[in-house]
Amino acid sequence: MRLSVRFNGKWFVVPCGEGENSIKWLIEETVRRSKAEKLHFTAKALEAVLAQGGGKLDPKDAINQVLNDSDFVRLSAVGAHVENGHTSPDGTLDGEVMEKSQDHAQFVELDGCSLSTETLVALGKGKLKIKLTEESEQNVNKSRGLLDDIVRENKVVYGVTTGFGMFASVVIPPEKLKQLQVNLIRSHAAGVGHPLSVKHTRMLFALRINILAKGYSGISLKTLRQLVAAFNESCLPWVPEQGTVGGKR
Repeated sequence: MRLSVRFNGKWFVVPCGEGENSIKWLIEETVRRSKAEKLHFTAKALEAVLAQGGGKLDPKDAINQVLNDSDFVRLSAVGAHVENGHTSPDGTLDGEVMEKSQDHAQFVELDGCSLSTETLVALGKGKLKIKLTEESEQNVNKSRGLLDDIVRENKVVYGVTTGFGMFASVVIPPEKLKQLQVNLIRSHAAGVGHPLSVKHTRMLFALRINILAKGYSGISLKTLRQLVAAFNESCLPWVPEQGTVGGKR
């Protein structure tokens, strides 16, 4: 297995064999590789944390017990770990201040039409949580009902019962419609560059929820509520800085 480790402003791909070595070994090996490339090393004591989610890794644990192949890890000074936190692209703690606790955060209702810039910034900083308006939930259910009718009646509708782009004229059989949607997600699950900060990731997440709250997409209310719940717990995706225009779907 191999891991991508962020340290001192640079990513290192570290081969780990079968992963039987310890997290402590991973830290030492990454530091060794950084010195080999003449990077300045100032930290006297380091700890390893998951790049996505920020979970702290015990130095004594075997790599293959706590990590999977191709996982992303960051090294930071001991004590610099942040709950709920991501670190910034340069490997330091995210410079944007997140609320230490969201237990008492106020809620803002989203309907897809009334989100202001000021509210979006507050959502990005973790000062607000999201809930959907009753009208929004009704609109979502109506659109989902229409989508279900299309599938049930075997109507030919682009992107629902057909392929995409040059395959728009290809009608997909009912038994393969679920796979069509899975393939669509996989085809867009790509990006490069550093991860966005927590603040910007939350803002993008909130914008996506807001658009879906309009009730035009055909998303199920159950799935949309799951997105809202994830946002409110700051359970955030890893979002590379660079993607594709088509990936916005």
